[in-house]
Amino acid sequence: MPVLPAPEALASARSAYAALALLDPRTPVPAARRALLRRLADVTHADHAQLWRARTDDPTRLRAVMCWPPDAVPSREQGTTELRRFPHALLHGPQDQVHTVLTLAPGRSSRRRRRELADTANCLMVLHQREDLQTELRRQVGYTTQLAGEVLDSSRRLAGVRELERRRVAAEVVTFSRGRLTPLQTGIDRLMREPDLDGRLGDLRTQLDRLLTDFRSLVRGIHPQVLYRQGLRAALAEVASAHPGRVRITGSVPARVDQEVAASLYYLSAAALHALGAGGSDLEIVLEHRLLASRAAGLQVTVQARCDRTEAAVRAELAVDAGRLGTLGGWVGVTGGPGTVQVVAWVPDRLEPVSRAALVEPGNLYARVRAQALSLVARYADAAGSARARRLLGRMDEPVHVAVVGLEEGSRRTERITETVRNRPDLVLVPVLPDSPATPADGLPTLRGDLSMGLIDTVPDVIVRPSPAAPEATFDVELPGAGLLRAGADWRDLSEVLTTEVVARADLLRARTALGTLLRLAVVTPPPAHRLGSMETDLEELRLGATELVELERTAALRRG
Repeated sequence: MPVLPAPEALASARSAYAALALLDPRTPVPAARRALLRRLADVTHADHAQLWRARTDDPTRLRAVMCWPPDAVPSREQGTTELRRFPHALLHGPQDQVHTVLTLAPGRSSRRRRRELADTANCLMVLHQREDLQTELRRQVGYTTQLAGEVLDSSRRLAGVRELERRRVAAEVVTFSRGRLTPLQTGIDRLMREPDLDGRLGDLRTQLDRLLTDFRSLVRGIHPQVLYRQGLRAALAEVASAHPGRVRITGSVPARVDQEVAASLYYLSAAALHALGAGGSDLEIVLEHRLLASRAAGLQVTVQARCDRTEAAVRAELAVDAGRLGTLGGWVGVTGGPGTVQVVAWVPDRLEPVSRAALVEPGNLYARVRAQALSLVARYADAAGSARARRLLGRMDEPVHVAVVGLEEGSRRTERITETVRNRPDLVLVPVLPDSPATPADGLPTLRGDLSMGLIDTVPDVIVRPSPAAPEATFDVELPGAGLLRAGADWRDLSEVLTTEVVARADLLRARTALGTLLRLAVVTPPPAHRLGSMETDLEELRLGATELVELERTAALRRG
């Protein structure tokens, strides 16, 4: 910590500028201001020297931000009109707008007094500009640290996409081999034992032709050559050719885009065609190269169909492909109207780190929270709390965490229900510690266990419990700290309710839990002071801008009431 010069040394300086030069540049700005105010009061023999700043909500009113001596504050707030009439006031600001006012107690006016007042005011403005530059420098350092972390995280997320693709291919190959090749092998074995081969050969040839057709479809799904050779529109036309209803494709996208971008949009569009066109309904597909309000360019596909499917069911069916798109910085929206369902998917046309969630629309809360979690990881680096911050970031890529409470331990019903949740690949069953309340009072999920031990991963996104009115027959799905997502559902419909009420809101539920944990983690174990940057401001803006959570929690509270 720099040591301030003695007050006598500052008072003996020839001018305020010489006094400012005596101060160590590392001296905190508030301490330097106070030293200059003290010098001004000493050399002018004034009872007090006072510094004023304009209020942000009312520029015509100014409030006192510093005074020397500290206990000699004649007033805390004044209007600009009163201060303009004050005999020793110096106003800084363009035209008639007041930014800063420096006043002295009334006294005998002299040329030296007026010069010292003007020089001290100029030095204070220099300190003010230095403070602004230091604040901006901290913000830029924090932003650069965040970008460095995002670059490292991009490789991890892309590796996750490759692993997801590997699993998808393996599942399709296994399903195809078991479902089609095994019956064909059985037919060949029977054929070897049949004396009359003519009729059997015709049936076998028909099965073989169908098998080859399906195998070609499987190969197109795994590695769509049309997509890479002719583009997204031709690939979607090939998929739509097998649809029994009418399909209309309009618009176009650039031909040269990253293969991962085109493939992710292709797979989601194919899944949307399958989900919306199951009943042979007419489909309309619109391709666009769209520029978002955040000035981020990307590819967008809109699939609209007239069908009786619900938004929740379609959203749940597209959850896996939507997750792949979100990993690349995109988003998926599902909206419904009277007899119609529309799916809109957007993905950036270039694979770049998501800088402060600039590649997503403001409505994508999950991406904004994830960007802040990534920024928090970069700010911690190797300091205390870094492991918990990294665990929080990894937690956002996991399935929805579900806790089952209120059931008799060891009963058949408990085992059956927990097994149903545990066997879902899109859900994770988590315990609730017995000494921790399941429903907090502040509207956000509470931390289960001791935060200093890093038990962040035990926070449930939703809670399933028996309904108070009929616990043997019905259950409730609770949003911790807010209310009910679903009340009085039949236990036999547990799997379906989990799909429509939980999996369909997966991103929003994970974002809610992560936001609550992130805010508490930043308070309990804050990052090092030199890496804070604009973290507090960013977190506050994120919390106030979470309008999706306000709507979700309001709905849950109404259902509880």
